[in-house]
Amino acid sequence: MPHRTLWLLAAAVLALHLWALRSLSLPVAHGPAAADRVLHTRVLPAARTPSPREEPAANAQIPAAPHSAKPSARHRAAPARARAPAARTSTATARTGAIAPAPQGSSQTQADLTLDNYERWLADMAARSADSPPAPAPAPAPTPASEAAPRAQEKAPRPPAATQADSGTTPTPTSTPPPLRLPPPTRLAFEVSGHVKGFDYHARGELVWKTDGTHYQLRQSISMLFLGSRAQQSQGLVTARGLRPERFTDEARKERTAQLDFATHRVRFSDGATATADIGDDAQDRLSVFVQLGALIAAAPQDYPRGTRIRFETVGVRHVDPWTFEVQGPEVLHLPAGDTPALKLQRLPQDGDDQTDELWLGTGLSYLPVRIRLSQGGGDWVDLQLRDHETP
Repeated sequence: MPHRTLWLLAAAVLALHLWALRSLSLPVAHGPAAADRVLHTRVLPAARTPSPREEPAANAQIPAAPHSAKPSARHRAAPARARAPAARTSTATARTGAIAPAPQGSSQTQADLTLDNYERWLADMAARSADSPPAPAPAPAPTPASEAAPRAQEKAPRPPAATQADSGTTPTPTSTPPPLRLPPPTRLAFEVSGHVKGFDYHARGELVWKTDGTHYQLRQSISMLFLGSRAQQSQGLVTARGLRPERFTDEARKERTAQLDFATHRVRFSDGATATADIGDDAQDRLSVFVQLGALIAAAPQDYPRGTRIRFETVGVRHVDPWTFEVQGPEVLHLPAGDTPALKLQRLPQDGDDQTDELWLGTGLSYLPVRIRLSQGGGDWVDLQLRDHETP
């Protein structure tokens, strides 16, 4: 009996070992420990797979999706790091291409020039300009007078009116007219203030200049509320010598005129002590003189330094007077229109004349008047200051 029990016990142990060996050779494990071991074995090789970092960015391809989510994220991030150097390389290539010579007129080449190459380009252009003959200078003014006038006669002083009238001789025109640069048609609006016989007043003024290149019309008006208005008007021709007034009108309580005839060198007055007077070829009236003066200086401002004197025969509605303007120098005026650069001139008083005329010509407005101040010895004065301007 004991032997039988031992055999049964041995058989049971053997069967148990056989069952254990059989369970170890199964292809699928059902226990939790075995599942962990299998997952660990499959993930680690995938994580150690190296990414193709040495390949160019253009050839970098996203590998096939691995079994887990984390390795997939790593493989997607790798191409992004590879693309950044590629972008910098592309930018450098574009700059290098811009520095290289390109066909003339290429706007992209000039827009992408670096500072050093732009300076070299400027130097090259300067060298070419120095080697090439200078281009002829364009005509400085639309009038034919500016094309042939030599520098020596640019100031061209006017013939003395008193000498011509006293001698009784007919004035002879100068051989070459001075250069002129007439302004374009312009409307100037002024704030007017003044003091007359103890009375202060304020008004509005306007100066309208019109020309078609052959004829001109110039009108100045001042109007005061409840007190009426006063206007002066000049009209005539535009010639190689500048303005040639034919009719000057003063409109106040009544209209008075002066008719200028340059063919006979005579002026006829509608009102005055004398009916006629002699005039020269360059005579102006009391309104056209301001535009003619500005046109002379605008054509060659460097020829009219401080202290220069410019003389005109000036026709009024009763007589002819010599007017002499002296250049005072540049100033910046604080006007109702704003800060305005201007050239100041002063009309020198004549013998027995207690009136002082100051004139400022706007250097940025074709040397048209931007301020006019007239002062009398008795304390009366009037001041016109530019408020606005427009060019049709």
